[in-house]
Amino acid sequence: MGVFKGVGYPEDIGRFYKLDRYKAYQWIAHGQGMIGLNDRIKLRPMTAARDDTTLYIATEESAIREIADLDEVWYPRAGSLFIRDSVGYRAGIHAKAYNEHSPLIVIGGGARDFLGEYMAGGTMVVLRMGDEEVGDYLATGMHGGVIYIRGSIDESLLGEGARSVPVDAADRRRIEEYVAEFCQRFGVGADEVMDKEFVKIIPQSSRPYQDLYTH
Repeated sequence: MGVFKGVGYPEDIGRFYKLDRYKAYQWIAHGQGMIGLNDRIKLRPMTAARDDTTLYIATEESAIREIADLDEVWYPRAGSLFIRDSVGYRAGIHAKAYNEHSPLIVIGGGARDFLGEYMAGGTMVVLRMGDEEVGDYLATGMHGGVIYIRGSIDESLLGEGARSVPVDAADRRRIEEYVAEFCQRFGVGADEVMDKEFVKIIPQSSRPYQDLYTH
């Protein structure tokens, strides 16, 4: 990993050092105050909070709330993510819902291992438009939410804490709604997506690892 640090106004630094000629995985610039960096952003999204005198940055909202009586908290809100093709490892890890905010991830292709690992809420839909595979350890540690997968899957792919159940009429209506938006975004015909049955993956319990805890 390479790090470049410059002192000055971000726009002046960029012009002087001709940063537009460089390529980087991530650029970060700030004019004043504090910034927080996290090398595991897909596992632990950054959360920030403050009280009268202190700014807190952590990778878990619960951790911040344990140590302070906070005035404000900022954290990523759930949204909808539509992916035309396949995804890699651990897509949707730690997905969770909060009150009326529930994440939705629709994947047009397949997925590598550990899809939906430790999923706590929300919905994932894997369409496998080109009959792509879904990897091993599917939904390992899942304790909330639901995953819909187009076509049949081998039960041996399921990770610890997950189970498959048939899709009912209510599920079918939900899937049709998600597929309609996916098709509108990517110019795909809904009929060719809905021409196969779906399998539904749900958690076996809300606390799959409760035997490992002392309280």
